[in-house]
Amino acid sequence: AYFSRGRIFYIEGNYEKAIPEFSMAIKLKSNFAEPYYLRGLAEYYSDKKDAACLDLKQAADFGYLPATDVLHQICK
Repeated sequence: AYFSRGRIFYIEGNYEKAIPEFSMAIKLKSNFAEPYYLRGLAEYYSDKKDAACLDLKQAADFGYLPATDVLHQICK
């Protein structure tokens, strides 16, 4: 449910509300790559580049290919 709410907030562009939802999803299932990826993007769009790069790297480490692509683009 946290992940789904986070996605809705993310799609709406409400990144500040999306971040804590993704954080709760990660807390409940820490090996789920997609919340790290979307939280990373939400953090990036919220001018939190350092946090974004950490989350994108974590998602990439889980083998989530979209995260790998974005990581190389924004976290140079």
